Amino acid sequence: MSYRRTDSINRSRGHYYEELRSANQLGKKPRQVKSKTAEEAALLEYATVMYRARMVGGVTDEMRRHYDALLKAHYAARAA
Repeated sequence: MSYRRTDSINRSRGHYYEELRSANQLGKKPRQVKSKTAEEAALLEYATVMYRARMVGGVTDEMRRHYDALLKAHYAARAA
């Protein structure tokens, strides 16, 4: 991967995070990302919550356990 390509990807990521940050500060919802499956939606929610928690001051073990339990239950339901 060339430097230019990597730089472009990092800039687009930065833009998305900046959008999340400003939406959180204004009390608005960030742009909605349409997910095709429930699995993608669960992973997206997990990533968003962890990112927001990191911005506000850190992910607590309790939060991590809670969302890990949600994901495990989700995968168990899909496997059944």
